[in-house]
Amino acid sequence: MIRTTYFSALANGDVEPAPDSKVLAVVRRDPPEWTEDLIDRHVPALAPPERLLDPYKTVEEAADEADEENPRRIAWNSVGFEDRFHEYLDKGTTQQVLEAVEQEASQRAVWLVCWEASEQWCHRRLLRERLQEEAQRTFSTDVSLPPKESDYPGHRVDEIACEPGEHELIAGPTPHTLVCSNCGLGLGTLVDQLGHDPRGSGGDRE
Repeated sequence: MIRTTYFSALANGDVEPAPDSKVLAVVRRDPPEWTEDLIDRHVPALAPPERLLDPYKTVEEAADEADEENPRRIAWNSVGFEDRFHEYLDKGTTQQVLEAVEQEASQRAVWLVCWEASEQWCHRRLLRERLQEEAQRTFSTDVSLPPKESDYPGHRVDEIACEPGEHELIAGPTPHTLVCSNCGLGLGTLVDQLGHDPRGSGGDRE
């Protein structure tokens, strides 16, 4: 399970990851000493490379000085941040790091942390979406039948599932199926095995 937050939220106690969670700082430069008790590991490989981050900051600062309404959005679109960051993630070494985090997230909650308060114009949103897409492909190969515990070696279905109320249903890989975009479990599994019904009470089952 992938979650994101920012350093100040951790420091202020606004976000409290579970004790068995892994908290990863996905920033380029070494985090300051006061963050040492907040994170488990610094993973600079999953931060934007300098050749992308520097022009982004330059455009953002210029837009801010010009009193533009949303400097981050302007900088994001101006430098083609999303496409360029995905290209960076596809590179060999970075892809290996991403796969290691994906494996970690299949066993426990993983938090991606950086400095931005909002993830909308932040690379950690792209990381979260990328990892969730990979998890969905892994865990939703057949959502027409509820999965068995043996389908997920090393962990139970209830360990994979989101908390009740956090599921976001999307169309599944087979016709007339729905899966959660966050945890990758099918609607039948959520309702029948876990008692979670993202459609609300009284909804018709598939």
